[in-house]
Amino acid sequence: MIQTENITDAFYTASVGKRGRNDVKRELGSIDEEVEKVKKILISGTYRRAKKKTHIINASNAAHKTREIAKPRYCYDQVVHHCIVSQLKPIVTHGLYEFTCGSIKGKGQHYGKKYMHKCINSYKGKKIYILKMDIHHF
Repeated sequence: MIQTENITDAFYTASVGKRGRNDVKRELGSIDEEVEKVKKILISGTYRRAKKKTHIINASNAAHKTREIAKPRYCYDQVVHHCIVSQLKPIVTHGLYEFTCGSIKGKGQHYGKKYMHKCINSYKGKKIYILKMDIHHF
């Protein structure tokens, strides 16, 4: 997790969609120094996440529904998060159920929908029942 290449990749991965922001430009402008800072913090065990800012957003998929989201800071919270995830992802995803569809690259809602259509079509005219549900505040 503390290899220079991993931390550098984490800086760039965390910056996707944010590279126009001044704070991100500043960090990427002195990337070598920032990588060394993160490396020292992680090795010494002195990393503490900053307090997250909360925002209220309107959910795009439901009328009159709002959500409160916590937004971590780019530097260093999101960078450290990407460092950790890059190392844990192969371990965690290895044992997942084949049809786990949430928050996994390549296995989003379209993957789930495609699989459901395949199952439905395999019944070839037989009567089937399908329950679509959402767990409130899950």
